Amino acid sequence: RRLVIIATTALTALLVVPAHAGAAPPFRVMTYNLYLGANLTPIFTAPPDRVVGEVKEVWHHVRATNFRLRAEAIADLISEERPHLAGLQEVSLWQTAPIDDPTHLTTKYDFLELLLSELDQNETPYEAVATNPFASAMLPVSEDQLVRFTQRNVIIAPKEPDDGLVVTNPVSVVFAARIPLTILGRPFEITRGYATIDASFHGSPVRFVTTQPEAFSVLVRKLQAAELASALSTSPFDVIIAGDINSERDFAGDSHQILIGAGYTDVWLETMPGVDDFTASFGDDLVGPPSELDHTVDYVLRTTD
Repeated sequence: RRLVIIATTALTALLVVPAHAGAAPPFRVMTYNLYLGANLTPIFTAPPDRVVGEVKEVWHHVRATNFRLRAEAIADLISEERPHLAGLQEVSLWQTAPIDDPTHLTTKYDFLELLLSELDQNETPYEAVATNPFASAMLPVSEDQLVRFTQRNVIIAPKEPDDGLVVTNPVSVVFAARIPLTILGRPFEITRGYATIDASFHGSPVRFVTTQPEAFSVLVRKLQAAELASALSTSPFDVIIAGDINSERDFAGDSHQILIGAGYTDVWLETMPGVDDFTASFGDDLVGPPSELDHTVDYVLRTTD
């Protein structure tokens, strides 16, 4: 039996796909990039004598973009749309520690816990059913303090799903393709990954995936997209990918085209042809009118019959 999919992508309208009479209700899925709160590129490209200053700027920016407030708005959207599964990217964890005791970590912002708390307050409780921690770094922000950053992809589902939804088999994978760097004289790798969950919805099985391949290297992103397509090709079930794949549809040979070439259908184009679905992007400060949304990098893709 083929699933009828309703998909919500970050900052776009809901796709309404009517189910056939007598069939199971539509399967509602969402993708949302939470935004980690700052651009990390200046840290990765800074000479050693500028790294601490750049970390300080990033840490200031994370606090200024205020995920505690943003979590309320994102939770309101999820509560309104009530997806059965939602794929979240840039689900960041920011912690601090004294330089003389790096293991004494204090959590400052846990994006996952903040969002789930807001969903609880909305009386639409969700829980993480698959978590993919794929990158972490700890760097000095002052003479006596360190900041630790952990990046995750996460799949969430209702704590009390209807009788038609069962989720099992959470999987977390870090891509083999990555960007090698040196920071403060030490080797460091920019890594990415993906999370999967197997779900049964009214008897129809599906493998649900969320991911965000590399933004800052086209070559690495292509390798990661090919790696993802290869890994998912052995799925015993139909596959849904809900994620920020950092590629527009017309980027020749990029991640979107690689996945389409591997047998995936772009759900928006399938159900809303001719309707814009722009999902990006505001500036790093999150300041600007909605009219600045002018391109698409967030998608729901599904394997074709």
